[in-house]
Amino acid sequence: MERLKYVPALWIYSSMDRRDTVFLDSSMGGGRSYIGLMPHRVFLPGESDAVEVLDGMSDDDVLMGYLSYDYGLFLHGISSIHPKTQIPDFILADFDVVIEEDPVGKRLHVTCRGRVMPVCDEERFVMRLVEGASPPEDIPGHGYDVVSDMSRSDFVRSVEEARSMMAEGEFYVINLSRSISVRSSSDPFGTFLRLRRLSPSPFGAYADLCGIQIASSSMEMLLDHRDGVVRTRPIKGTSPRTGDSKKDRDSLSALLSSDKDRSELLMVTDMERNDLNRFCVPGSVDVGSFFRPEVYSTLYHTVSDVVGRVREGVRTGEMVSCMFPGGSVTGAPKEVCMEAIDSLEACRRGIYTGSMGIFSAHMTEMSITIRTMVHSGDTYTIGVGSGITYESDPDAEYDETSLKALAMLRSLEG
Repeated sequence: MERLKYVPALWIYSSMDRRDTVFLDSSMGGGRSYIGLMPHRVFLPGESDAVEVLDGMSDDDVLMGYLSYDYGLFLHGISSIHPKTQIPDFILADFDVVIEEDPVGKRLHVTCRGRVMPVCDEERFVMRLVEGASPPEDIPGHGYDVVSDMSRSDFVRSVEEARSMMAEGEFYVINLSRSISVRSSSDPFGTFLRLRRLSPSPFGAYADLCGIQIASSSMEMLLDHRDGVVRTRPIKGTSPRTGDSKKDRDSLSALLSSDKDRSELLMVTDMERNDLNRFCVPGSVDVGSFFRPEVYSTLYHTVSDVVGRVREGVRTGEMVSCMFPGGSVTGAPKEVCMEAIDSLEACRRGIYTGSMGIFSAHMTEMSITIRTMVHSGDTYTIGVGSGITYESDPDAEYDETSLKALAMLRSLEG
């Protein structure tokens, strides 16, 4: 179609009907953002398998959606002791129209497949969306009431039990989380906009699929694949950032001198390197950086970059099945930790610590769904977790989960 005038993808998405759409918001990290609309087909559990769907994509297919952590249990042959939730284990939408924003080059690229309506009509529809786009307006928040949560004492008990299991040699590091359910009448997209302001991130996302709204401000990449090169960026280690320059310097210094956080990231980085080696060219996997600090609005994290070259003939579903779920949200060894997580946590994780992304035969981008709120009915579900090693202080780990929940709870208040 003819070249469109440039407007940010956020403006387009804010001005359109968001039902049955996905918005992957990477502009705050300088990356490309994507809007998927007009689903030609939606793949759900019971009628399809996500990995088989991804492996079966044609060269022209572009799918967007999510895989839940619970789908990861299925991939690893683990049965949960907890009741199933109403949230599908995955939703992948084969969109007829995809709008791609290049914020650096100030360009929009649009793909129209012509399966929902004729290509010319889809192109005209996109042109009207772009012409009518404007900056998002503030949508007032309405506060919240916490309706369920894991208490401090219960979480501390789980951490202590995990430490005992480590002492017996069952695993080396594990990620434990708690789930917070809050009731709020705050509009989900307005909540996403506030979360975006409070906690800017390179892998933000919003989706409205099958009556479920997901608002995510993730800073963690699970998988980035393009032109045969694949990357993952595990994150471990957290310290608070307050805006007081001296306190923040001390906080970052404490993080960078923490043997516990360094060893935690080292174990997860090694596991992610092993996961990449399952489908990459032998000898091509390399840790580009390790224990590098990154700055976010309310906290500091430390990050590793792991890069490799994909073997000829490896398909998207195969890559996903090797990497999913991310090692930073399970622990090491992965399957042993996943079994322990199911026994130590109070409920299924659902979408939290799963992934959202865009999938094609030539390019895949997947975030890990941390800093993520799932809205259904009048309830938001928020997952928050912490990496546990034998050196962990159980009360400090609980406080870390509270720090991670802060921006999400504030985003409901307006």
